[in-house]
Amino acid sequence: MNMMKRVVLAWKHIKQRNGYEGRLILLSLYLERIARIKFPFKILKVFIQRHYLCDISPYSFYNEEAIETCRLPHPFLIIINSATLIGKNSTIYHNVTIGNREGHRENMECRSEHEGAVLGDNVYIGCGSTLLGSIKIGDNVRIGAMSLVLSDVPQNTTVVGICK
Repeated sequence: MNMMKRVVLAWKHIKQRNGYEGRLILLSLYLERIARIKFPFKILKVFIQRHYLCDISPYSFYNEEAIETCRLPHPFLIIINSATLIGKNSTIYHNVTIGNREGHRENMECRSEHEGAVLGDNVYIGCGSTLLGSIKIGDNVRIGAMSLVLSDVPQNTTVVGICK
């Protein structure tokens, strides 16, 4: 499939799941991810994300399909570390931070070389939530609003409050 058909198909998927702001952010991420010449799309992404106070890398997603199926209902103040990996069908609300825990090296010898959070498929993250460290979030996990997640969460779980 040529690139233009891929972009049109991705746009249809993104448009079905998101409002205007979410569409702009996800389309800019998708274009930067698939383009051979990335510079124009990096500029577009920076402009759009500065406007909405977001910092999301196109490589924070497993693949292009994860970007297409992501849902950003209110994409304001979303900060996602570039070492994070996000699966398909994720929903991320506003004021969410997914980052590293600086200086925290507990159990790092047991972990793989990946330093960021790994989110499975169908993950819902409520507004104001913070996920810190090299954690694994399983499939079908729901993280409630204003939650702090510092440890792994098994699949099919709901997390509210502080998860140490």
